[in-house]
Amino acid sequence: MFRELLKRGVLPYVQAAGVAPGFRVRTPSGRTIDVRIEPSICDGDGDERRFRVPCFKPRPELIFLCVEFSGDEISCVWVLPSTVFFAYSDPDEERGLRELNLDVKRERYFDEPFREYNSFFRNRWESITKFDSYSRYMKPLKSPGFAEGWEDFEDAMMALEVFETREPREESIAFDPLIFSDAATL
Repeated sequence: MFRELLKRGVLPYVQAAGVAPGFRVRTPSGRTIDVRIEPSICDGDGDERRFRVPCFKPRPELIFLCVEFSGDEISCVWVLPSTVFFAYSDPDEERGLRELNLDVKRERYFDEPFREYNSFFRNRWESITKFDSYSRYMKPLKSPGFAEGWEDFEDAMMALEVFETREPREESIAFDPLIFSDAATL
């Protein structure tokens, strides 16, 4: 994960109190982001992947790196601002946790699992590397624009994914007057 951030010009620095397990990043404008690393939890048969974190208050400067494993190897990292994690996770008040299940189909995901509905958060580092640009979408929980903020952020990430994965346009056929003149004489 450090390598991914370093490749993108972001220098993580040593863990600070209250960020464990994780680290901090300073943005070009001088803002500090707390980045928490959360490993996936596999239930019994290994089919469902979920992330459980102690209850928290979402805030713009908190981002979760939800690390999904395949055996002992990292298969992908879900880079989720705390506002997004909060919006999609379910509270487990009895244990004092919030849980995000990647594989359960939900009505709020249009009967798709989170993994498919929000695939654009998979291995997408912009919420950290371009934090200064995207932080306007990451509103505090009690702010009037909280819901609209994370939904707009989601739209921005979706647009990036569509732009990067779209099929290149086919080359257009250049107009050749000789082709048309030959057809007219037939």
